[in-house]
Amino acid sequence: MAYPEIIEQNLPLIVSDIADRRFLDSLKGTFVTTEFTEKTKEEVLDKLRDLSK
Repeated sequence: MAYPEIIEQNLPLIVSDIADRRFLDSLKGTFVTTEFTEKTKEEVLDKLRDLSK
């Protein structure tokens, strides 16, 4: 992972952005996809929260 210290430093901000209810719609619009679901979002958040422990 490139610059893990930057990721670690910004992890709370990253988690709050992804947890926002608008994030998934924005992501789908940006990448024109339906692959990302609420389940995918929760899996990502769980992994990020594990990193912050």
